[in-house]
Amino acid sequence: MLNKTPLSTLMELLERRTRSTWVLLAVTMTFLGLSYSIILGPELPYPDENEYYQIAGHILAGQGFSLDGVTPTAYRPPGYPIFLLLPLSIDDSVYTARLLNFMLLIASMGLLHALVRRYASVQAAWFTVLLILLYPVLFYTAGTLYPQTLALFLITLISWVVLARDESWLMTVATGTLLGFLTLVSPTCLFLLPIVFIAAPVFGGWRWRSSVLAGLCAVAVIGSWSVRNQLVLGEPIFISTNISSILESTYLPEMAKDSATDLRAAPDGPAPEARDTQAGKLLQTLRSLMRNPGDYFGKLVNFFHFHNQMVVATEQSLLKDIVMFISYYSILALAAGRFLLRARIPLSRLDWWIALIYVSAAGFQALAYTRIRYRLPMDFLMAGMAGVTLQWILQQLGALNRSTDGSFPDRNS
Repeated sequence: MLNKTPLSTLMELLERRTRSTWVLLAVTMTFLGLSYSIILGPELPYPDENEYYQIAGHILAGQGFSLDGVTPTAYRPPGYPIFLLLPLSIDDSVYTARLLNFMLLIASMGLLHALVRRYASVQAAWFTVLLILLYPVLFYTAGTLYPQTLALFLITLISWVVLARDESWLMTVATGTLLGFLTLVSPTCLFLLPIVFIAAPVFGGWRWRSSVLAGLCAVAVIGSWSVRNQLVLGEPIFISTNISSILESTYLPEMAKDSATDLRAAPDGPAPEARDTQAGKLLQTLRSLMRNPGDYFGKLVNFFHFHNQMVVATEQSLLKDIVMFISYYSILALAAGRFLLRARIPLSRLDWWIALIYVSAAGFQALAYTRIRYRLPMDFLMAGMAGVTLQWILQQLGALNRSTDGSFPDRNS
């Protein structure tokens, strides 16, 4: 009888005590998250955090979607402020909002664990969890009032629903509604709309009419916000005026420099010179992009970078860069290695789904602005592929015995 390695023994223990392990993990992460939040204090160092928090507070006070409590705005996407109503209605505290972020991160880990376990193996699922825990930027982001942790949860949940191959009308409507809300939470995830519409029949076995229904639900959710903007601001602004600001500053810097329009708030709706912000300026952006394709490819490369210049200088440090370099490129290398193993371990639906999402995110986000935090939801999913590769490597090194579920059967069905 083959002697079990200590790592194999640990894996078997985790499998036998799955529920207890998750309870312990949830309690530990909640405690660490709350402790970290207390250490951070009530201050919100980033401007975006303050604006999301202010808007949510004004909505709770019955003052509408506004930054100052008086003037209606569409400067920020509505999804995250609406989500913040949940924790702030319980306790008007930054700590409560942060705690909910950590709970979402834990729930996302559970969903991804279940997906990898289904399509690969129990061991690969636990190695996926380990890689996520060793990617500290996710924990750091959960301690901020940025929408990326919520986006991460929604993307993982949508992936779980699509790959569950449940084509009931309830699940179809739920998928479309979640997809629409995700777009209103983080517009950088807009690329998922065509992916779900086109790829759900391939990866989830959906019929096309189900994809159409999901797409219509997503469009209805997003469109409802544009209707609000038309009624309140006099213009059917798509998601937020901040989108236009980013595109303008990225591709039309001279126009951004000359523009005196404050898109955060306009007393009587958008000023005349801002009327074409999302139509005319978008067209100008595309023309600028076609004239200078090198700008796009530069941003595409930057999507895979480990470092961003921080808005708040005190948040920047050499240690953070070193940790980010090691943790990110380790996961990226392991995920890329998954394709090198495709002859030994057939690529599953989950592998193709994650790869499609990651590559599409890179291509889409390079059109505007690439930041690490925009990429984090996709990094999280990518750990699912990396966990499979890590299991195989450890088996080849003899640190891990092959288990009954560790032979990586083809689980595409």
